[in-house]
Amino acid sequence: MLRITVEFVPFGNENKKEEIGKLTIGNIGKKNEYEEYKYSYTAEWKEQGENRIRNVTGTVRHDRLNSWWFLLYKIVIKIIKPLRYIS
Repeated sequence: MLRITVEFVPFGNENKKEEIGKLTIGNIGKKNEYEEYKYSYTAEWKEQGENRIRNVTGTVRHDRLNSWWFLLYKIVIKIIKPLRYIS
């Protein structure tokens, strides 16, 4: 499992840091015919100026020969794509 935490640290002041997002990724499946594993993810974050927490879940396939950065990229694209029309 991977857990990525995003913190806002105003002016580099660690005493005022605030967690603004978290992404948890877990391997849930075996390889398919393309040697890709299936991963589930849950993302939680607070939008700037909002008190509510947004939550998104989903799955993505990924080949472990590629970097975990590429897995993260695939997930971020899946999260952002439906949100780009929200203003």
